[in-house]
Amino acid sequence: MPQGKNGNCAVRAKTELVTEVAELKILEARLQYLVAHDDLTGLHNRRQLEQALETAAQQAQIDKRSSALLYLDRRPVQSHQQLRGP
Repeated sequence: MPQGKNGNCAVRAKTELVTEVAELKILEARLQYLVAHDDLTGLHNRRQLEQALETAAQQAQIDKRSSALLYLDRRPVQSHQQLRGP
């Protein structure tokens, strides 16, 4: 059955709506990624680290286990002279 002018408009409007919703979902996923990752390195940011540590601590409490955290700072160590400046 052929569709009239109004039928074509309705199909076009539905197609545009589906496309717009798909684009919004892509943008939402991108925003969620940017909130959780460092923009320069692409690694998880401090907020993600804090959430992961909190979750691990809570799970250790639930499981009645002890836990530990080893933090290694990979930045070069500066001498007192370098910190003071000229």
